[in-house]
Amino acid sequence: MKLFAAILAIALLLPGVRAAGQVLLPVTPNWISTDGDFSTGAALVDINQDGWLDLVVANGNDIERQHVVVYYNKRDGTFPTVPDWQSGDIDYHGHIAVGDVNGDGLPDVAVSVYIGAGGFNERGYVKLYMNQHGTLESIPSWRSGDSLYTFSCAFGDANGDGAPDLAVASGEAYNHHAEQDRIYLNGGGRLDSLPSWKSHQPAYSYDVGWGDFDNDGRLDLVFANEHGPNVMYKNYGDSIGTVPYWQSADPSQYANSLALGDLNNDGYLD
Repeated sequence: MKLFAAILAIALLLPGVRAAGQVLLPVTPNWISTDGDFSTGAALVDINQDGWLDLVVANGNDIERQHVVVYYNKRDGTFPTVPDWQSGDIDYHGHIAVGDVNGDGLPDVAVSVYIGAGGFNERGYVKLYMNQHGTLESIPSWRSGDSLYTFSCAFGDANGDGAPDLAVASGEAYNHHAEQDRIYLNGGGRLDSLPSWKSHQPAYSYDVGWGDFDNDGRLDLVFANEHGPNVMYKNYGDSIGTVPYWQSADPSQYANSLALGDLNNDGYLD
């Protein structure tokens, strides 16, 4: 994930500019941050519950240990150019996931830490910032009890109990550190410190998503992989299979992101 220094930018939809079902974007961003971090993960979510979407950003990648930050919406669809909040810790951050872990109605933020403080020779972990009355806590109150290389994570209900569990894409391809993908279950409003599920086969997974691919009412799990096929694990209700239910036929993918949607309007996720 070697990236050049990135400046966050947002291009807002131009109102009223539509033709033949198209929505056009401006050619220049409506907003640019001034901090110039190595931004990797981002989400639009109403952190402070004022009815406006805020911007949460994880910085660092594998280049520099940096903060997680939040830009609060100024209640007019724009953001300040410097963060309103930043984490009290720094890490080599990857992607983020948002979910209400403790059921208090407030969005909490999980972040994958790609590599450890010592760089590529040290595994990272995944951590969780709880939302405390509309503000994220400065230091994450939960982190995984095991160490792993992880670039992405995603919330989804693995066991059908209505609480968001955390799936983690694991592995680091540059130095051939294959890892088993894993799930940390939500037990009574708190994530377990150790995973209850691991994939049978180690991989270099860089993104993860939940989706009901067979329309049985249960969320299945899909991973985007480098140096191998992309895979899907089926949710059987009482468990998620540890061997892929489906995998792509092209085995030499270099995928680091995925998106789910019904492309052909047949009622099934692609």
